[in-house]
This record gives sequence, structure tokens and C-alpha cells, in this order.
Amino acid sequence: MLVSLFICLIVILLIKTKNVFTKILLLNSLTSLIALFICFLGSFSINDSYIDIAIIYFLLSFIATSSYLKYFVQKKK
Repeated sequence: MLVSLFICLIVILLIKTKNVFTKILLLNSLTSLIALFICFLGSFSINDSYIDIAIIYFLLSFIATSSYLKYFVQKKK
């Protein structure tokens, strides 16, 4: 599956990268891909709650990434 290949690639880049902002953006990309993977699981399953879980997971990761970036931008000033 192509999504799992991208997830593995992002994890490798996340481990090798030294810059904090790049790590935060890679982490945001990783959480978006995981939410997409959960949506794929929900489409193949009969249970429709997977899509709700993926939406909640994506919103929480977006809020966390925004908070991290706001913290690091204010810390540099």
C-alpha cells in the first residue's frame, strides 16, 4: 500500500532530521497520513466509526502542531 510506504519514509526522515521546524512539519504530515490510513480502514470495514475517529485524530494533531509552532516562534523572539 502506498500510504504505508509514505509513512515509513516520513518516519525515516523524522529520525534523521536535526531541525526542529522540519521535524514538526514531518510529524504533521505523519499524523495526516495516519488519519488517511484510518479512513481507508473504515472504508473497508462495516463499522463507520473509523471515519469519526480519523477526523478527531486529525483535528487534535492540527491543534497540537499549531500550538508547537506558536510556542517555538514565540520562544525565538
